[in-house]
Amino acid sequence: MDKTMDGPGLFSINPFLPGYEYIPDGEPRIFGDRLYLYGSHDEAGAPFCCTGDYVCWSAPAKHPVHWRFEGTIYRRAQDPYVRKMMDTANAPLWNTCLFAPDVAEVDGAYYLYYGVGMSPSGLAVARAESPTGPFKYQPIAGVHGVYFVFRCDSSDLLDFLSFEFRRR
Repeated sequence: MDKTMDGPGLFSINPFLPGYEYIPDGEPRIFGDRLYLYGSHDEAGAPFCCTGDYVCWSAPAKHPVHWRFEGTIYRRAQDPYVRKMMDTANAPLWNTCLFAPDVAEVDGAYYLYYGVGMSPSGLAVARAESPTGPFKYQPIAGVHGVYFVFRCDSSDLLDFLSFEFRRR
């Protein structure tokens, strides 16, 4: 059986994405008239999870049947901590992983929040002008309490950059 077949084939993990694509802990988001899927990116045959660069898939929001690959939206090596770990001899693989991303739109910009291996902060953010990137690392110098950046519930958002609590 062809490992690249579409649909719920023998090798498919995601019944709506191609069988070769592994996107665990997916976060669907609707921006405009499209549904975007963000998530960790596992690579087939990799010795550890979350070793891939972030990719994005999208489909029409009203009829999410025909999914389109939007490409790589953020590379692991763009994160300074991960890049440092990739350049360090014998660094544990889990120090180079990105996991559990989510994207939020704030004032016309898109913010990719993600987990960073075993970094001291645990979380990081990247910014783009489009929901499909390309996202660029956003430094968070001097910010404390970064563990409180994610959505409190489906209608509230803590703005990572200003720590302003916004009601949606």
